Amino acid sequence: MIQDSLRKTEKGLKLKTTKVDDKNERISKKINNDVPKINDIVEKSKAEMIANFEVDEPKKNKIQFLFKLLFLFALCLFLAIDFVIEVFYPVPKYQSLNYVQRSNVMFAFFTTQSNFIVIGLLIYSIFKFKIKNKLPEFKARLAITVYITIAMVVFWIGIATGGDYSEWKWYHWISAVMLHTIIPIVMIVYFLYTSGEQIYNIKKHHTYGLILILVYPLIYIIVMMIRGYLFHRTYLNIINSGEIYSGPPMSTWFPYYFFNYYSFNIGLLVLFILLIVAFGCGLQYLFIYLNNKYYKYLHNEEGKIIIRNQRWYNRKFIKTLKIKKTNK
Repeated sequence: MIQDSLRKTEKGLKLKTTKVDDKNERISKKINNDVPKINDIVEKSKAEMIANFEVDEPKKNKIQFLFKLLFLFALCLFLAIDFVIEVFYPVPKYQSLNYVQRSNVMFAFFTTQSNFIVIGLLIYSIFKFKIKNKLPEFKARLAITVYITIAMVVFWIGIATGGDYSEWKWYHWISAVMLHTIIPIVMIVYFLYTSGEQIYNIKKHHTYGLILILVYPLIYIIVMMIRGYLFHRTYLNIINSGEIYSGPPMSTWFPYYFFNYYSFNIGLLVLFILLIVAFGCGLQYLFIYLNNKYYKYLHNEEGKIIIRNQRWYNRKFIKTLKIKKTNK
């Protein structure tokens, strides 16, 4: 009886095993049959999304181009209005100057020069990208971003340390915020947005790029020193002789008070110039670091660059799959 019971049990186990195997085989067949269908659905979804994206892309590019043109036109209009205000409606200390002298004072400021350079670069960039699908050289974008950032930081440090702005009217403050905050931020955002196209070699930057970018600020400082010296030599004798002086006020001989080495401590002047140079060097390495970091972010694990359109597509497609899975 025991043997008969064992045989029945063994037979029952074999039947159950056979049923399980049959069930697994059916499930396996079903999966094998469903996988191609799923792959077809996925590929079809991809194709549809890519097709829709390619159809919409020219229209989107045209809208973006027109928007950029409108934005640049607004910035150019602001610079034109600011020029008119500075020349025809200046602060009281500049009202004794003629129009040419007021223009001379305006363009003696590093801020004015760097803002015009920024607008010039943005105009050049938008048309170069539209026509040749290329961006300006990385070093040019890096240099101009450094210049405008220096102008922004130095100005707001001057505000914080108690500069004399009592004669300013409301439109002078609007101008100051635009020139020293809005446009610099626009340039920084533009630089970061266009970064990541390539790794920039920091070691090579040590050899020539670092000094090359600092050439313009150093030339600016030298030229402003010479300009102040020429004003001082030309007009100081007239002032000392007691004659009626109709030239530019002494406060305009140098664009910044710390450049006036006749009244400012030479040691502090040298220290300030060294700080500006050090700050400019630090900004270069900061922006290069951000560029290289973003470059790595834009690459996949295989080392290939994922273009921005692909990144948009990947995000949208993955999100779509997650929504479908959740709905199930």
